[in-house]
Amino acid sequence: MTLEEFKSYLPQSKKDGASTVERYLFRPVSIPVSWVLHRMGVTANQVTLLGLLLAFPAAFLIATGDRVLALIGAVVFVLVALLDCVDGNIARANGLKSLFGPWFDAVGGYFCYMLMPLALGLYVEQTTPVYFFSGEFILLGGLASNLSLLMRLVHQKAARILPKPDTAQPDGPKRGGVLRRMRSSLPREFNQLTLAPLFLGAILFNVQMPFLVVFTAVAALTAAAVMLHYGMRVSREDARRLSL
Repeated sequence: MTLEEFKSYLPQSKKDGASTVERYLFRPVSIPVSWVLHRMGVTANQVTLLGLLLAFPAAFLIATGDRVLALIGAVVFVLVALLDCVDGNIARANGLKSLFGPWFDAVGGYFCYMLMPLALGLYVEQTTPVYFFSGEFILLGGLASNLSLLMRLVHQKAARILPKPDTAQPDGPKRGGVLRRMRSSLPREFNQLTLAPLFLGAILFNVQMPFLVVFTAVAALTAAAVMLHYGMRVSREDARRLSL
């Protein structure tokens, strides 16, 4: 299989749904890397496993509080983010449509969403003076970690119980206004592929404390938008069913 043939397996839906960083950085880099690994016989699940195994030492290196080790850990997280693109590229090229692959890929992603903010909180706690109480930045990192997972769990649960939008409202206009736009755009940009380079930049330029504060605030805003959006959709769907 040539590189051009390998590129053709990336569907338009993946391009349209990609975050800005994924579209212009990770996806172009991941294609040739994926092609080489594919030619070597490496499987998608092996790439996912490698990314999952790398996430733990990366988090540990950041959590040590040493700036050099933290930078190495952040670079490893960028590599993990790249592998998150690579495994899907290989799976599509192999024509795999298993249930285990997407599930395993999601598990790896959830571990990263859990580990990255918590590790950064531990790093900031050791490199920043106390403002209010000891452990405040560990708490902040833990909060950001939970919010990152919460917004995704709410989305997944709603996706299982709600019909497709065109089924629930076949003839009506799209509703939701600002909440719908926030729900669709913020989670797409607020993903592992965007966060990993930002974490690296925050540590590199020594702005990890304000970055952690802003990151937690954006995570809270995004989680609130996701919950409100789906809460409104579930309520409308209940009303629609009761009127039948």
